[in-house]
Amino acid sequence: LRIFYLGGPGRTEVRSVASADHGVSWGKPRVEFPLPGGGAGHYGVQVVEAADGELHAAFHVHRGDRGKPGVDRHLDVWHARTAGGKWGEPRRLFAGYVGSLRGFVQLKTGRLVLAFARAVPERLAPPPAGQPDRGWHDVVAY
Repeated sequence: LRIFYLGGPGRTEVRSVASADHGVSWGKPRVEFPLPGGGAGHYGVQVVEAADGELHAAFHVHRGDRGKPGVDRHLDVWHARTAGGKWGEPRRLFAGYVGSLRGFVQLKTGRLVLAFARAVPERLAPPPAGQPDRGWHDVVAY
């Protein structure tokens, strides 16, 4: 059993901790890989073990932290994977403001699907009177 985490805002690497006895006791945390570009993480990390045994991680990285989300404050979505058990270089999947990573799964076909909530900056302001409020996130699946 292995849990992957960022450990809160400002962290600069993805870490994990393992248990060999189904969670009764835990080993020491280890650094899995550094976040790209010296960026800082923000809680969200999800890891999937694919059918081939390799790991895939999806995670947030801060790109600017002032102002309005999605306008001049961003939480981009990045992906890293193992090859032969070693982590490769992360790559950015989505640039913008992502509120939450909603799920990460592998389908029977082998395809990986990541769902997340992305901000729609033009919907930050309340809608005009009489118009429905659709919130300021859309759910996206990659």
